[in-house]
Amino acid sequence: MTLHPDDSSFESPKRATQAAQRSNMSPAILVFGLVALVGLFFFLGNGETTQFHFLFWDWTTTVRWMILVSILLGVVIDRSFTFWWRRRKKRRAKERELAEG
Repeated sequence: MTLHPDDSSFESPKRATQAAQRSNMSPAILVFGLVALVGLFFFLGNGETTQFHFLFWDWTTTVRWMILVSILLGVVIDRSFTFWWRRRKKRRAKERELAEG
């Protein structure tokens, strides 16, 4: 039996190395999993009850839910600012293009 590059049983050492690298777990996934696990322990470990006063709102809740609400609020503010910044950047680029053209 002769092996040809077009033959499906032919595998170069470079392709074998690439296939082995693809099968390994990404370091980013490992770091994300570790951070998620630490975050879960932090969330579950903060079960003390606290009072929250802001403007005209008064709540009695656990610290863990205040942490979660704060994180979610931060994500919403961050995404809103990023969306606004990108639209502004595109608008200015379009204005420059119209001014030059």
